Amino acid sequence: MELYNYRHSLAHVLAQAVQRSIDPFVQLGTGPAVDDGFYYDMLFSEEIVFGEDQLKPLQKIMEGVVKE
Repeated sequence: MELYNYRHSLAHVLAQAVQRSIDPFVQLGTGPAVDDGFYYDMLFSEEIVFGEDQLKPLQKIMEGVVKE
């Protein structure tokens, strides 16, 4: 259960980091914890293109959110 709670919290951290750094108007869908991690369904604004090159910077922002 502890791992589930950790993953659940990280899904929220991911959503907050995306809103802060990539698309403040992102539409958030579901973001559950799953057996091997977590995910968050998101619909970005039309002009936003999210690519793999944004993962490392997004991770740094997530780390900042956690520190807060």
